[in-house]
Amino acid sequence: PDAVIDPWLSLFWEKVLVLNPSLADVVPLREDEPLPPSFTFHFLDAETKRTTDPAGVPSDRTAPSESCPFPARMLSNRRVTHPSHFQDVRLIEFDISGSGIEFAAGDIVMIRPHNAAEDVQLFCQLLRLDPESSFTLKPTGSAAVPAGLPEPCTVQHLVERYLDIAAVPRRSFFELLSTFATDERERDKLMEFSSAAGQDELHGYCNRPRRTALEVLTDFPQTTRELGVDHLLDLFPQIQPRSFSIASSLKTHPDRLQILVAVVRYQTKLYKPRRGLCSSWLASLDPQQGQVPVPLWVKKGTLRFPKDSRIPVILVGPGTGVAPFRSAIQERVSEGKT
Repeated sequence: PDAVIDPWLSLFWEKVLVLNPSLADVVPLREDEPLPPSFTFHFLDAETKRTTDPAGVPSDRTAPSESCPFPARMLSNRRVTHPSHFQDVRLIEFDISGSGIEFAAGDIVMIRPHNAAEDVQLFCQLLRLDPESSFTLKPTGSAAVPAGLPEPCTVQHLVERYLDIAAVPRRSFFELLSTFATDERERDKLMEFSSAAGQDELHGYCNRPRRTALEVLTDFPQTTRELGVDHLLDLFPQIQPRSFSIASSLKTHPDRLQILVAVVRYQTKLYKPRRGLCSSWLASLDPQQGQVPVPLWVKKGTLRFPKDSRIPVILVGPGTGVAPFRSAIQERVSEGKT
């Protein structure tokens, strides 16, 4: 597709200029010139009051949602597989009292993870950012300030909870990054990765070994030092929420929500093991060390069980996991049906 779309775009713009002579005076951007950023960062002085509610706790009248998740307190984080087993599976329980959250067997909970502390620290070091500094965002066009960011916001909050620095970057990432390159060797390589002819090279460098955007920045240190902070929201996407089947019943565990999490960890040709962002973050949290709030909200699932608990069911999960079945069984046991 890349080998087709690139020449097509060149011909497309040539045709547009023929059909619209009024655009003849428009000077196109050079390939090595970045587009204007969607937002500009305005850093605040130390005396400016910072936000006291970065988690966005919903009010009594607001149902937890993606734009306003509920900060559920983690109560327990217990491994349920044997220590010698290759797969680390956790049974994690949250306190959802006061949230108004209701769910049934088959529903799912959405959790937006945080980046690892060591990754946040490295990112700030590479870009020479102060994690404690506060800023506000000013749109340069019609785009609205992202709902997931408080006003004002700290660099720590932005990098830890919003920028997906652990994702495998796409071609557009290298295209934008190349416009900041001043080192000839780094610029040539970045431009190769962003070209249609270089997609096999990009696949071998990034996609196959699952190299993260943060690791790419460390491989191109000269360019990273030139990266403008105003382009961060254009370069890095927002961390996407992960969905988990709920593994408990409110009838058995009132004001509680449980999930079963398989911790993703595998090896590629890279020295450092690959880790799932959300599962690794959840596994790292220790409720014994104090309050551990996890932002979450619930959505209706597509798996439905008979409302009449007298109807017998056969539970078969071909790769779907046991979490929804665990929830359904708990509901039936609470009603005296086994």
